[in-house]
Amino acid sequence: MPRIWLFLRAHRKSVAMKTSAVILAAGFGTRMKSTLPKVMHPLLGRPLVDWAVRAVQPLLDAPPVLVVGHGREQVQQSLGDRCRYVVQEELLGTGHAVWQAEQTLRGA
Repeated sequence: MPRIWLFLRAHRKSVAMKTSAVILAAGFGTRMKSTLPKVMHPLLGRPLVDWAVRAVQPLLDAPPVLVVGHGREQVQQSLGDRCRYVVQEELLGTGHAVWQAEQTLRGA
């Protein structure tokens, strides 16, 4: 299942908090022994990543940020404009993936 982080950000000019989510969906899934990107494997008729996006959408003030890499075209085609996308060109781990989303989160 894709990893999901929820972030609460306080804005200096207001007391209201905004909730954002980062969903990590860049991995190869080599242990799955498939050419299909890991997050695109179906579960009950929907890709795994779709379950994660639908789970967080009601909690957010803006579309979730999806960090994509391997198979990003398939992921973007499946989810369309329901997410904001950040490309992780080099897969350097979980921390690096979250860091890739930082600028998008700051602009949200």
